[in-house]
Amino acid sequence: NIDQILMKNVEQYVLHNMSRGQISLEDMASAMGMGRVPFFHKIRNITSKTPAELVRELRLKHACKLLTSTNINMNELAANVGFKTAENFATAFREKFGTMPLEYRLRHRK
Repeated sequence: NIDQILMKNVEQYVLHNMSRGQISLEDMASAMGMGRVPFFHKIRNITSKTPAELVRELRLKHACKLLTSTNINMNELAANVGFKTAENFATAFREKFGTMPLEYRLRHRK
C-alpha cells in the first residue's frame, strides 16, 4: 500500500538525517517528491500527527534502541538523535515514556 511505502520512506529519511538536528518540513516533503502542504496533510491523515510530532516520535524511538544497545553518554546520544542538549532530550523522553533515559537504560538493558 502506498501509505505504508511513504511511511517507510519517511522513517528512513528521518533515521538518516536525525543527527543533523533540525529536519525541515520542506526538506522532508521534497525528499518524498511532494509539496509541503500535501505532504503535511498526507502525514496527518495517515498518523494523526504533524510531521514534526512524527519526527520527534521517531527520534525518541531510536533513542530507546540506542539506550538499550549502547553505552554512549547522554550528550552523545542526544546529539545522535537530533536534540540540541541532553536536557532537552531528557525532558522530551520523560514526557513520552514517563521515565528518565538512564532509568530506561537500566530497566531495559539487553
